Amino acid sequence: MDHEIVYSLANTVGAETVLNHVWNVTDEAQVQLGEDIDESIMLESDPICSTAGCTQYNHPNKSESALIPRDYFVPNFGKDSDMSGTMSSLSIAEEQRKHKLIMGTPESRAKYANKAKDTKYNYYPKLDADVKVSQKNLADTEALLGHNLNVQIDSSSDPICSSGGCTQYNHPSKSDSALIKRDYFVPNFGKDTDMSGTMNSLSIAEAQ
Repeated sequence: MDHEIVYSLANTVGAETVLNHVWNVTDEAQVQLGEDIDESIMLESDPICSTAGCTQYNHPNKSESALIPRDYFVPNFGKDSDMSGTMSSLSIAEEQRKHKLIMGTPESRAKYANKAKDTKYNYYPKLDADVKVSQKNLADTEALLGHNLNVQIDSSSDPICSSGGCTQYNHPSKSDSALIKRDYFVPNFGKDTDMSGTMNSLSIAEAQ
């Protein structure tokens, strides 16, 4: 049982003991609702309204409207204490900083405006040229080989590992280590074309 229910039941027993009266829920409910408790507990009616509905919130008719008090005296108890404290703190800060905080004017709105909002972000940018080329090359290759590349998506599993885990990255044992090729010839094809182009562009930009 929920602890709040336990507390409520215990408090009910305590109140019944103090008042020397046992609260009969069924009797009370029948007095208030005029029907059996089994039928009343599932009602969706608003308890602050009558069976005719929530008529107390209707707009008053003309005869009732004339009875509504108007232009009556409203006492003024001064500024709210929180507002007074805030204004006092602001005055002290302005005096310390030798600066008057002005807000709500066209100049202040321009000064404190979020400059990032002046730039409208493009939520649907066009694909980069490299991406378009990659997509075309992929489509051409698939058509040439007669095979579609199915990339695994929406999965938390690493597609290059088995269900036993990524064991291919374990440090090799001594027996396996001896089989690893070392000191083999590595051909040199020169600088990468992208790197050469980047360095060339950099040289041009530096000269300008």
